[in-house]
Amino acid sequence: MYNFAYNNKSGRISVISFSDPKLMYRVPKDSIKISNPVVEEDPSSEYWDSYIIKDKKIIIDLEKAKEIRLNYLKNIRNNKLQQLDTEQLIALGRGNSDEVKELEQIKQTLRDIFDKINWSFVKSLYDIRHILPPELA
Repeated sequence: MYNFAYNNKSGRISVISFSDPKLMYRVPKDSIKISNPVVEEDPSSEYWDSYIIKDKKIIIDLEKAKEIRLNYLKNIRNNKLQQLDTEQLIALGRGNSDEVKELEQIKQTLRDIFDKINWSFVKSLYDIRHILPPELA
């Protein structure tokens, strides 16, 4: 099997794969041969959208990888906020104002959580993958 990666028109990486060497003419000029995993740091290609080709090698753009991780964490946070909204509505229906206030404080903590993340220590995908505020665990 032949696998090649190249930058497509949108600036993202695309892959072309084939088994017949007669199809080599389909490979774009600036393509590079790839294997699996494409990037050792990311064996599952979870951060595919952060891959870039630089110096005939595929690497991870850490800024893009940070965005991917942040979006992942926001999804977790949003699900927790939805669950807390439901709990708060139930507490409100029971007339339990103390529980409503307590849940609102928890929700505010979740809303503010991303202001507390220190991205300055991030030097690799390994670091990015280990960013998980305890409130989201």
